[in-house]
Amino acid sequence: MNSIPQEIDMLTQVFRQAERAANETNSYRMVNKSYYCYGCQKKYKQMMQVNEFEENGITCEHCGSDFCEAISSDNGLDQFLEA
Repeated sequence: MNSIPQEIDMLTQVFRQAERAANETNSYRMVNKSYYCYGCQKKYKQMMQVNEFEENGITCEHCGSDFCEAISSDNGLDQFLEA
């Protein structure tokens, strides 16, 4: 028979594992990023949940292509597209 401190430790470990699993699968954090699609050569913004982004990647909302790149002011692609 387990002692009470051992049972508490075991329950704490189970709770932590369940909490980690819930956080990994049920993220409600949203990201809104700008993307450039090389398929149709259009810029667009897309908002999605973080875990959806990590699992599925990105696809163009115009043509459905997955040949897209996240753009930001520090990678120079914005300036290239504006010119």
